[in-house]
Amino acid sequence: MNLAYIQHGEWGGPYRTEMADGIAVDAYAPPNPYKSGYGPKIPTRYRILYLGHWRRVYCALYANSGSLYVIILGDATIVSIELSDCSQ
Repeated sequence: MNLAYIQHGEWGGPYRTEMADGIAVDAYAPPNPYKSGYGPKIPTRYRILYLGHWRRVYCALYANSGSLYVIILGDATIVSIELSDCSQ
């Protein structure tokens, strides 16, 4: 079972963590808009269902470390995704 957790709170914590209502893994991700491959809003192939809306999961990627997030009410909100099948 694939799970997604959403972490609400101010940067640095403390965070309130809750499970998303669902997660979808698309076959392909939308194209990366940045030529270098790095950037603040790289779309991933993951979408989560939260508060009745499907939301695209984005990755803020600088150097070789990325952070996953979704936009909720105009704010970037941290997401943690756990996949049961590593081939996805």
